[in-house]
Amino acid sequence: MMRFVVPRRTNRSIEPSPIDRECMRLWNGSQTKRDFDAFNPAVDTDASEGLKTVCRVCIRVFWTTPHEMLSFENKLRYRPTPPPGMEASHVVFTPKFSRLFAELAVHPCWQGLPYLLIMAIQYTVKVRFDSRTPWPFGVAAELIECPALKALDELFYEHEDGPMATASVHEMHIQAREAQTEAPPSEFSDFLVYLGQIARMSPSSDYSQTYLGHPTLPVTTKDLQILTTAVTHFHWDNVDWTETPGKVFEAFERKGGLSDDQYPRNNRELKTFVRRCLVGNYQKVAMWRDMVGVTNPPGETPSDNEVLAGDESEFESGFESD
Repeated sequence: MMRFVVPRRTNRSIEPSPIDRECMRLWNGSQTKRDFDAFNPAVDTDASEGLKTVCRVCIRVFWTTPHEMLSFENKLRYRPTPPPGMEASHVVFTPKFSRLFAELAVHPCWQGLPYLLIMAIQYTVKVRFDSRTPWPFGVAAELIECPALKALDELFYEHEDGPMATASVHEMHIQAREAQTEAPPSEFSDFLVYLGQIARMSPSSDYSQTYLGHPTLPVTTKDLQILTTAVTHFHWDNVDWTETPGKVFEAFERKGGLSDDQYPRNNRELKTFVRRCLVGNYQKVAMWRDMVGVTNPPGETPSDNEVLAGDESEFESGFESD
């Protein structure tokens, strides 16, 4: 049956909602917005080319963008650690970060599921920072079918007065695995144990783990280097997964996985894609602040201008698989 469509009235001003106003206040006052404005689409740089590549890869493989993966919704946030002589940007990743992200994204061990890569990034940072907030969280906690990871989620909520971590997330994960009697842990759980053993060799406490009052894990180049090392050396059951992320990416390029007619096709489109993702992220921040009743002092600005002098040299863990 045909549905009647009522046309929208024209020339009618629509007042933005309080959440929309808060979103734009946070966005306009942020260092992220200043870095976004500083991104000149008319100038090609190694950083902009790298960002364009990783955006194309993530859209092709995961149907999402890297800025959406490293988002408030996933309690992740990119933190720049630029090498000497490079200006930091919270918007345009360093070339090395983009390259590592793109190589990881095309690796078959994620089975085309973005939440698996997101979980691996979260786990890396949580182990390095010894973050004891509940995990897994978000969409991943609902989708993952591993009995050990489901048990880990329950461990955080075994106390009536709320979540309480009695040990590091890595130790609790191992505890949850050992408690399984009916079904063995998944291979992804095995991989996370291996990843955690590498990540805890490079502890970090340099960055804040909150943003605008909400728990947010800072993701740096070192985290992706650690994750790349783990993916490379872990003994995957599937022989097709044993290639390094770098080799898989090279094959991806050879077979036409990247082309100039893929979106974003140029820097102007790239900037449009990025803005949509970033503003959408601040919209989620504003919605959360409204939901929990966070006060909004007029002079408040986001404290997202943390920048550390970075060491983007190759990561050597000294850790080998058994």
